[in-house]
Amino acid sequence: MTQLYGVTPGLAQGAVGVGCPGRDGGNTARAACLSIESGNQGSARVRVAIVGAGLAGLAAAVDLVDAGHQVDLYEARPFMGGKVGSWVDDGGNHIEMGLHVFFFNYANLFALLRKVGALDNLLPKDHTHLFVNKGGDLRELDFRFPIGAPFNGLKAFFTTPQLDWIDKLRN
Repeated sequence: MTQLYGVTPGLAQGAVGVGCPGRDGGNTARAACLSIESGNQGSARVRVAIVGAGLAGLAAAVDLVDAGHQVDLYEARPFMGGKVGSWVDDGGNHIEMGLHVFFFNYANLFALLRKVGALDNLLPKDHTHLFVNKGGDLRELDFRFPIGAPFNGLKAFFTTPQLDWIDKLRN
């Protein structure tokens, strides 16, 4: 396993990155590993392995480190984030793994992002979806609306040219 890149000390308050044991450099060379331990000295400190550096794995690691435990975090991909991860392709496009919308009522998610110093790394963008239909016909679903959720979704649904009015009424 290789050490996870892009992680700085302070993932959780008092956390320090250290190397993971048992790296074999074989078939797992593309995988990533991060070991963090807390500066907090609790009475029942344990070492925990978390497989998967998606949002749940990262949140669990932060909570465990804050509780004074040592965490080894293993990820098969060379980046963190799971379904909330993204990367930049050769053409400079940001490619998202899955979840791509963070509504402002996701209080726990924003608290976690703030806690680990990642809130400033979110890339706000125009909230639109572009559909490429047969023959190169481009249609857009445009969520930009000053009031926000759920009204922006209603606005996008009822104004998109992707669906005709019959389809809109059926849904």
